[in-house]
Amino acid sequence: MGWLSEHWSELISRVRGEQSGSMRADLMDWFSERWNDLESRLRGEPSTSMETHEKLVAISALPSRDDLMQRLNAPPDKISPFFLPEPIAGNGLLIGREAELRQLEEALAQWLEGHPCSLVLVGPQGCGKTSLVNCFLQNIGEEFQILRGRIDRRLESQQAVVDFLSELFGFKDHVEDTPALISRIQELPPGLIILDGGHNLLLRIIGGRQAAETFFYILLATRRRHLWLLTCRRWPWQNLCRHVHADTYFTHKIPLDAPDQAHQREALERRAEQAGIELHFAERGREVESEDDKEKLQEEIAAGFYRDLFAASGGNLRAALYFWLLSSQFEDEGKRVVLHPPGQLDTRFIRDLERDHLLSLAEIAGHGILSPREHQRIFRVDVLTSRLTFTLLYQLRLIEPICDGTADDDTPYSLDSVTQHAVTAMLD
Repeated sequence: MGWLSEHWSELISRVRGEQSGSMRADLMDWFSERWNDLESRLRGEPSTSMETHEKLVAISALPSRDDLMQRLNAPPDKISPFFLPEPIAGNGLLIGREAELRQLEEALAQWLEGHPCSLVLVGPQGCGKTSLVNCFLQNIGEEFQILRGRIDRRLESQQAVVDFLSELFGFKDHVEDTPALISRIQELPPGLIILDGGHNLLLRIIGGRQAAETFFYILLATRRRHLWLLTCRRWPWQNLCRHVHADTYFTHKIPLDAPDQAHQREALERRAEQAGIELHFAERGREVESEDDKEKLQEEIAAGFYRDLFAASGGNLRAALYFWLLSSQFEDEGKRVVLHPPGQLDTRFIRDLERDHLLSLAEIAGHGILSPREHQRIFRVDVLTSRLTFTLLYQLRLIEPICDGTADDDTPYSLDSVTQHAVTAMLD
């Protein structure tokens, strides 16, 4: 019973050293926790605090997505397209977005009646904006002229917007300025103009509003002839509304929240069903005899698994797919998957980061993506400071580069989808 003696010795030492009222309150909380642990041990149960500690998973220990894919002993057709972090192509895997689809279809009907319309889909990173647009386009068929693109780089000036849209519309000859571009767009047959990447319309520096204001002017001038649909991440959208009143330029603003726990579970199980995979949840030594009891146990473990998965991902389906694969053990040539507890991420270190690093994370979230060179201009620091900041945040698994090759000062970074929920929850 040496451990019991250690408990009481520790208690006596703390009682002698803590005299103030607030400390005595903390002490009572500490004593209650220790007493509960003591009772658990006397009953032969593991300590609650020990259990929690054992479940924590260090972020630095997580494999990269590429490494994870290489480790999985599964046929490629069981993984793609069901469990890769790509937007879905059709309605078969869309869960819980019926109301938003109706809003899109109603806006289309109003535009067809001759009303000027512009739409924006706003939601957190990884909530399924692109997937929703894919399903909307599948539903309306091919009777409309559709032009779809992505704002894949930061637009910082009026001319940058004119050049980008001229390229998007396929204008071969040079378009001189905004009025000339509007005239050219008005000459085109009526159609849908769908753009992803609205976060690239603003850089929070002096003069950084010009691109966004130019874009919205063009949108307003042409939205009776053409139906504009823009997608934008939530935090950058808030910045656009704050700096250029972006919400006033759209007749339909459709918010997309991250899926709740039930919808996330349904989405993952739908993927497993369409991939032809049988799911089994690791029972961790818990044995039952009857088939009814086995089914109840499986459902109990499944509920805990999806609860922990939702806590880790925060509703970000891209992150949920990562943790689902991380917890998977494929058997029987990929026809059966045993799912093990995903564990709990240890994100306590995030709140202890230096203030400059927290501010950098806030700007990356607020811009959707940010490069070291843009970071340098926002914070007015030298390029080495920005490189140092981005290298540290990348190695901490808090941000990820958006590139195929080697990252440089112009490479944009976004929040890492695996840890995005923990970062944004802390920043909120």
